[in-house]
Amino acid sequence: MGRPPGVASPTWPASTETSPPPWPLELLSGLDLRATTLTTQIAALVRDAGTTRDVEDRDRVLGTEATVAGIVSAQVMAELAVCFHHAVQNDHGKVNTAISRLCDLTRDNYAYYVDIAQFMADTPLDQVSGARWLDSEQHTRNRWRGLVTARQAHHSGR
Repeated sequence: MGRPPGVASPTWPASTETSPPPWPLELLSGLDLRATTLTTQIAALVRDAGTTRDVEDRDRVLGTEATVAGIVSAQVMAELAVCFHHAVQNDHGKVNTAISRLCDLTRDNYAYYVDIAQFMADTPLDQVSGARWLDSEQHTRNRWRGLVTARQAHHSGR
């Protein structure tokens, strides 16, 4: 069933046709799915956190692709995934190095990601956070740290 004759809407211009106009398909021409592709690859990093040794290499490739594409949020999320990986492995030196890189990436935006990384690593915040958590900071810290300990328990078979 089509639109009643003479009735226009933002999604269906006024005409006597009963089928949708072709213009929505024109909006998809030239669509770039780089951000979606990067997000999928970052999700794979999180999935593999604590289990593989190539997470840092994959992060470097993702970081380069995100930089070339100009997608800062993907760079930040990939680095957070690396922080998660090192926290699961309980490698304090590497997680601190990753947090330092995350600090460099989040100077202007996404600063709360550094808090999240420090929560996962169970380290104190380097500075007073500007983030306002829906729950208390301690509750938020416990939940992020809980993801790490749950992954550790899963990998150790507990």
